[in-house]
Amino acid sequence: MDEKEIESWIKLIRVLSHEIMNSIAPITSLSDTLLTLYEDKDVPDSDIRSNAISGLHVISETSKGLVSFVESYRKFTRIPTPTRELFNVSEFIQGTKGSWDSSTMEIKDLAGNVVWKYDYEAEKANFKQTDPYTLEHVNWINSIRGNKPLQQASETAISNMAAIMGRESAYSGAETTWDAMTASPLDYTPKDLNLGKMDMSTFTVPVPGKPRDQNK
Repeated sequence: MDEKEIESWIKLIRVLSHEIMNSIAPITSLSDTLLTLYEDKDVPDSDIRSNAISGLHVISETSKGLVSFVESYRKFTRIPTPTRELFNVSEFIQGTKGSWDSSTMEIKDLAGNVVWKYDYEAEKANFKQTDPYTLEHVNWINSIRGNKPLQQASETAISNMAAIMGRESAYSGAETTWDAMTASPLDYTPKDLNLGKMDMSTFTVPVPGKPRDQNK
């Protein structure tokens, strides 16, 4: 972390130095030129005046650009300190009869009573290893050593279909069965794939517990 912070500071200093030098260099050069013209007695006053006006305009614009650049970096130091608070980002499912919270591994009814909770103590008593990522590698190595190929395509398909069932039940507000989903002609692909305006009036907002044809 410290190395990254130092690297970031070095990059910032390089950018600041580059931009400041790009602005200071022409200001310094013009100042020297105008000073030389003013000290030269052979240069007419009219020439000194015209060159001074042009040079001062350039110095003014360059200075304003430099001030704007520095001000943009100063704003970072004025960002207020964020207020920290706990925020649950775990998976949460709300149904018509209760809810599921992955942070507590509990199912509660609508009154807030716990009707089911994952038994971590039983898991520890029955299994020596419970980390899913470790178990995944254990199964993989055992399948290689035992010459027993792992076939997870069907598990993946079943898991995906179960997720689709849950989605359709939540979106439609109606009970969904396995047989109904496997025989369903469901297709969410838009009929017109061309980019442009779409009539959204035909789409209704799903209401949990209320079939789609009753949402109107």
